[in-house]
Amino acid sequence: MRTEILAIAAVMACVPACAQADLLVVRSAGVLASRIRAGTNLPDNAVVKLQQGDFLALLDNRGIRELRGPAIVNLAEASAPSKPISLFDFEGGQRAVIAGSRAPKAPVNTITPTASFVQCVIDGWQTYLVRADSLVAYQVKSASGGPDAMVQFDEYDRRVKWPSGLALRNGLNSFRIRDAKSGAESSIGLRVVPSVPVSNMAYAATLIANGCDEQLLESMEKHAD
Repeated sequence: MRTEILAIAAVMACVPACAQADLLVVRSAGVLASRIRAGTNLPDNAVVKLQQGDFLALLDNRGIRELRGPAIVNLAEASAPSKPISLFDFEGGQRAVIAGSRAPKAPVNTITPTASFVQCVIDGWQTYLVRADSLVAYQVKSASGGPDAMVQFDEYDRRVKWPSGLALRNGLNSFRIRDAKSGAESSIGLRVVPSVPVSNMAYAATLIANGCDEQLLESMEKHAD
């Protein structure tokens, strides 16, 4: 019982100053998920009790730390993150350092055209569509009507720019995407959100706050070392 109190107290103590928290919960599962949800900020001295089946993925400026139950974990004494990570894609297609002597390249939005979940688009960043596997062309059209555009992937293209004729407006934008070869159609939602600092924690918190949790999980898997 005392350990449960410590765990809950650590979370509540962070509420007035969550912007200064050292750890961001980016995924939770099990019984613990009802108390510590994705988007929760934890101080790095929190004590957390995980029961059998509980899971927490915590993000800080060093990377991802994964905790599994059963365990009682003092985060101040836990080992370093197990997965160094950068959640961003960059101009030119190469990952770049965020902290260090080299300035990072400009980050970009990469959109999965067949995703069934809402994807966040950071305002001011260049937006690209990413192809799934084989050569393909997509017909893209706003769900509210208006002009459409063809997006063609050439042999060496992993991604191509979002059509300039299909403007993305603040808030949620809905599009229908048709595979020109197979005829398969999908609908995607793109939510334009204000610019964020090039920081793993700021970016992840923005995705969670705007309902783009699944996009965050996809980015974590894609960029895991």
